[in-house]
Amino acid sequence: MLLRSTRFRLATIVMVVLCGIVLSAPVLFARSVNVVSRAAIPGNGFPLHINLVSDGNEQALSFTLSWNPVKISYVSSALGSGVPGGCFLTVNPANAATGQLGVLIDCPTSFTAGTRDMLVVNFLAAVGVTGTTQVGFMCPGGVTACATSDGQANALTTPYVPGNVTFNPTAANVSLSGQVMIAGGQPLRSAEVYIQDAAGNRQVAITSTFGYYQFDNVEAGQTYIIGVSSKRYHFDTKSVVITDNLTDVDFVAQAN
Repeated sequence: MLLRSTRFRLATIVMVVLCGIVLSAPVLFARSVNVVSRAAIPGNGFPLHINLVSDGNEQALSFTLSWNPVKISYVSSALGSGVPGGCFLTVNPANAATGQLGVLIDCPTSFTAGTRDMLVVNFLAAVGVTGTTQVGFMCPGGVTACATSDGQANALTTPYVPGNVTFNPTAANVSLSGQVMIAGGQPLRSAEVYIQDAAGNRQVAITSTFGYYQFDNVEAGQTYIIGVSSKRYHFDTKSVVITDNLTDVDFVAQAN
């Protein structure tokens, strides 16, 4: 029984290649807490978003966020836009000078399943800092234990995934463009294309006669969700880290 159980767990994290087809086994735990990577300007403040990929049953989460205090320093924190109503945030900044922040989020109801903007932590980038620094989690060993539970206080297995802050000497705005098509390559006119950042801020563009769209003044160094809204067709969304101008971000639809 132990051998069979071990094999099952392993099967959930491997990719099987059979006859040239890649098959992905089911993931046992979809839930995760993630630092959303972004860019920052040396000497300036910036918000860093912490997302929860929710299974729809989480009500309380705690963890210790960790970073390099030589490169960034803690300023403040607040609940993100994706938490249920009535949630309480408690932080322990006692060790912030050494790069640790204890966090507890306690909610009266469960998170809605999906990717949720859970926490916004404001930092200040050091003057003259260069390169990239990681912001992650101290599990275990931090000032606050890393734990997730449901409404009955049952522990929920949760991976904690770090992110990176890349330092740019100046702010950079870039463009993103592509084409929207239906099956067979026929362009789709007047389709609504959206781009959404980690905080839930969204821009919308309408495709031209030949299905082309473009977004200008997109802040570089962040992760964006890009998708197409249509009543007639289904489009898969794309998650893209934008660091420079992007072209040919195309979408091909299938009928609903």
